Amino acid sequence: MLRRLTLSSAVSVAIATMLSAPVFAVEPQPIEAGRFNIIPTLGVEYSHTDNMYLDDSGERSSNLLEVIPRVEAYTQNEGGSNVIFRGQVFDGNYSISDVDDYTDWRFDVIGDIILNSRNSLVLSAYAYDGHNRRGTGFSQGGVLFAQPETWSDRSVGGSYQFGMDNSPNLLLTLNRYSREYDALNILSQFGDVDRDNVAVRFTWPVSPRTGVFVEYQDNSSDYQTDPLPAAGLVDTRDFDENFIYVGVSWEATALTSGSVKLGNGKQDMKDTDRVDPSGFSFDISIDWEPMTYSAVNFNAFRRFTETFAFGDSLQTTQFAVTWNHDWSDRISSLFEYSITDDEYKGISRNDDIDSISIGVNYALQRWMDVNLSIVNAERDSSFGASSNLFSWKETSIFAGLTISL
Repeated sequence: MLRRLTLSSAVSVAIATMLSAPVFAVEPQPIEAGRFNIIPTLGVEYSHTDNMYLDDSGERSSNLLEVIPRVEAYTQNEGGSNVIFRGQVFDGNYSISDVDDYTDWRFDVIGDIILNSRNSLVLSAYAYDGHNRRGTGFSQGGVLFAQPETWSDRSVGGSYQFGMDNSPNLLLTLNRYSREYDALNILSQFGDVDRDNVAVRFTWPVSPRTGVFVEYQDNSSDYQTDPLPAAGLVDTRDFDENFIYVGVSWEATALTSGSVKLGNGKQDMKDTDRVDPSGFSFDISIDWEPMTYSAVNFNAFRRFTETFAFGDSLQTTQFAVTWNHDWSDRISSLFEYSITDDEYKGISRNDDIDSISIGVNYALQRWMDVNLSIVNAERDSSFGASSNLFSWKETSIFAGLTISL
């Protein structure tokens, strides 16, 4: 069975939750408690970065010790409804500065409700108290706050599917998300936001393993604090956006599967003096598993994202490839490479970000894994006369240990 590794990245952090039995590199022994299986794990990672604050000059190196205890409880009913509870803490301590130390936490609950053969419902919610590492978020371009920004995320949502997977079906998704920053500096208040997301997808199977679909998304963002208005104008960062896609998803053979959707997106800024961006949008994910012990994944997307006080809007385009390979029953490796283009609307700024990661995992015991990895990332930014202000390079080395029962 191929082990899928995950490396830390200096460029972005993606946290995904899926309704399934948990997947670990280690093979934990669940604790049975009634209808629930409980899995506690502990991760310990020691890392070194040569550019702690992502500066273009005057780089400062630091070590980081991060401890991640995690508990997951899940049911596993064949063909029936299931639920997952997941809680974890991220406790980090830097060698360069006690100010940058952090203790974040996240709690998720996900429920899969099978109403009947043609109706199913997935409900999810999470609470997440986290932080922005200094040099990211609002703290960019030489603006180094006295302490990291901390925030609270809350999200609740769900999806309803009418129809079976092998027949025409309709999927409706609703989600409510909010982020609130702690009042630690003057800029963080501009990140407080409420977001509502609605998506509707109709899928028509054209074969037992292939389906074509049409998807519509409508998203709105309401920022709680507006910037200072220009003379005679009411300034606000609020916006509505919508996307329309056509696509295809497939599992043509045991070796390949994927999804491709292409379309157009548009943002409607509430402030009339801000640019309303629009254009071609896409989301592509292709998996190729030529051997049971080797898998390659290709991902690409173009979408609008948050700007962190610079410009009116941000269009991000990313291409990434990942290769997982099991060299033996105990040794596996991961290679990741991504290129990202951030195009700012309303100002003259464009960022190119390259990231490459290489890692090795060793299953020392059934209940214990050790891993080593290295991540190299570089951002080349053009921003008028201050083009070097937002450019940086960083190399990070990680050594980690994961244990379970």
